[in-house]
Amino acid sequence: MTGTSGLDVGSDWKKFMGKHWRIVATFVVAAILAVASAVYVFLWFVGNAQSTGLVPRTLGLWTMANLCDTAG
Repeated sequence: MTGTSGLDVGSDWKKFMGKHWRIVATFVVAAILAVASAVYVFLWFVGNAQSTGLVPRTLGLWTMANLCDTAG
């Protein structure tokens, strides 16, 4: 007797992907778009951080006192 007992694990995934390949492709595309959008928003925020006063213009001004003054 063999230890497989009639179960072929590889065929289960093949059947699943054969039935649902469109939705899997849709989720992959949605995940790629979500990551690209997150990177775009991050770069937009970093680009505007200095003009909004969130980040001081010089590195020497980067102190807790400066952050407390601009927040309040």
